[in-house]
Amino acid sequence: MTIETSEHQTYRIFISHAKSDERIAIALKNLIELLFHERVDIFVSSDEKSIPLGKQWFDIITSALNQADSVLILCSPESVKRSWINFELGGAYFLGKDVIPICIKEMKFEDLPSPCNLFQGIAGTDYPRLIHFLGEIAQHIGCQFRRIDIENTDYHFAVHGLSSEQNEDAYFTVSGGGVYNRGAPLYLSGTITDGSGILTIKIMSASNPYKSIRDVNVAVQNDQSFEVTIGTSGLSPGQYFVFAETQRGYIAKLTFLITQPS
Repeated sequence: MTIETSEHQTYRIFISHAKSDERIAIALKNLIELLFHERVDIFVSSDEKSIPLGKQWFDIITSALNQADSVLILCSPESVKRSWINFELGGAYFLGKDVIPICIKEMKFEDLPSPCNLFQGIAGTDYPRLIHFLGEIAQHIGCQFRRIDIENTDYHFAVHGLSSEQNEDAYFTVSGGGVYNRGAPLYLSGTITDGSGILTIKIMSASNPYKSIRDVNVAVQNDQSFEVTIGTSGLSPGQYFVFAETQRGYIAKLTFLITQPS
């Protein structure tokens, strides 16, 4: 994804996180900076670039919070127990900032405690919604961007707790693309060797590849294979993407077409 330059203002983002989630916070910062370059200013308290040595950290944090346009709260099972996270969230709310909780690790929206559960959030692994959020920022500052494969970035490995070496230790295949008559079932099958027991499959239209229109969870068999039949009723003729992800973050994608029966 590439951000086109514009004469509009810089957009400021404050990322609030627990120390245990530092890797994800910095990876998210790097991802956004990769997309927007100098068009965004991102504050991460654990990043030495955000708070230089010798500076009063409390004053810098409160100043960054005051200047932020959006405040991203990384919500993990550890961070939601930290009083400092709630302090930053409360400060952002009373300053009238846009507050976006991002659920990471095992945290689910339904398990978010107050006040985190008062805001509309994003799952850190829900890349279509994350891209949609970044698209809103791009629109705000007058930019346009193209797609990027987030699974090929450091953020993908960080949010799934993977190392770059792990990507070479396992493989994940999925087949079933092709041409289907409208209403005919979509049959997918494949193999996973990363130890995952559940596979998440998202179907997206080529006309809006950042919004999932159908989500399916599939059990992986003891022989590491899986197969699933997904109905296509309600899907209009056109091109679609299948985005399949294992529990450990490995990705496989394919394309299929739906045609109108003659």
